[in-house]
Amino acid sequence: MKKANEILKEIIGHTGKTLGKIAGEIDKRPQVLYDIRNERVKSISLEIATSLNKIYPELDIQYMTTGNGELINKNASKGATDQDRFNAFVINELASIRAQIKGTLYTDELALLEASIEKALGV
Repeated sequence: MKKANEILKEIIGHTGKTLGKIAGEIDKRPQVLYDIRNERVKSISLEIATSLNKIYPELDIQYMTTGNGELINKNASKGATDQDRFNAFVINELASIRAQIKGTLYTDELALLEASIEKALGV
């Protein structure tokens, strides 16, 4: 699983653009992306991933939000479907919950829940 700053570096390499230019394309302040690059923010939000996917439909939303898989979605044609966005949202929420309960008694239960949800989503 790749870290958000590593994923962001991949996006920069893929697009050949600066962080400032990419931020402008998704209507965000450059500092939002600089915070990810500098690890002040540890994940790429679903909102940012979806915005990037609208401009670069080949970028995989789930990969950008979770670090699992590959940056380029080989099946992409016109951007993410509503189902893709929903799946990425669910996975992003699971990652958030995982971070909140890490080290508690509920870790095993969360792993079972995640496996069930991922199976249902087909990811």
